[in-house]
Amino acid sequence: MAYKKLKFDYLMEYGDEIELLSDGLSLRRVRSRTGRAINTLRKLRAMFLM
Repeated sequence: MAYKKLKFDYLMEYGDEIELLSDGLSLRRVRSRTGRAINTLRKLRAMFLM
């Protein structure tokens, strides 16, 4: 059985990234500030902002 993170786990681990995305920063700017992968940021944006 595969492990699947809960939404709460994403919120705890990627709180700074979610906050920056919700402030309106682009994926590219958040990537340059935090070092997270673009696909991870896309996933976070889809989960929490759309």
